Amino acid sequence: MMRKNLNGLILLTVICLSGCAAGERTRISDTPPPERGDFRGMVWGMEQEAVAAMIPGDTYVVSCTPDRLVIRERVLDRFVAEAAYHFSDGRLNRGSYRVDDPEGVIDYTIFRMVLEGAYGPVYSEVAAPEIVETVWLTPRTEIDLSGSGRDLEGYTFLHPEGSRGARLDRIKVNYYDREYFLRERKKTVRAEAALAESEELYQKLIGDWVQVYPDYRSYLERAVMLQPGGTYLYEPEYYDPF
Repeated sequence: MMRKNLNGLILLTVICLSGCAAGERTRISDTPPPERGDFRGMVWGMEQEAVAAMIPGDTYVVSCTPDRLVIRERVLDRFVAEAAYHFSDGRLNRGSYRVDDPEGVIDYTIFRMVLEGAYGPVYSEVAAPEIVETVWLTPRTEIDLSGSGRDLEGYTFLHPEGSRGARLDRIKVNYYDREYFLRERKKTVRAEAALAESEELYQKLIGDWVQVYPDYRSYLERAVMLQPGGTYLYEPEYYDPF
């Protein structure tokens, strides 16, 4: 087994090395990296071959090109997802997860609860007929959770009963290097997000979703273990929960 994993790691590294763009590499940031990484333990600005070397050798690799390395695995013990590392000039600047054919809007809510537990109250949230999106900010990273489908304008985390009619085709989570993408945002949280800062209300909302979707109790109760903090924004104590 050890020989198999080692051979797989060597093969993955060779494949990615052959796909890396040649030329001079530019430094992206002098900011000290967070202890747990920016995306899946990786740090923004890492070279592609360094990222490939940190991926276990028995990981199922979907594709590897100069601008993207894609693997497939199970996340949250439930979802089969494609996780992708995105590169520019051979440097990591974005990470993403994609889940196709989710069972329903409750699956989006599971991701939302876990991410809220990891990163605190949301920065913004919008719902339109074909897309719903929730955004979190950290000092180095913007995290965008989005779902595409039908009748999504009826989705709201605050009222699970009213969200039953929403239909999902796909869920995506994108992690962006904020410095690289120059995404300047005000260092404030929108007024509606302040509701989620109340632990009591947050617990009540989880309880409401469990009542409406009892079969998902074990997944929703996992979010109870990840409490949002009042000082999450611009503090280094954040992590990738997947």
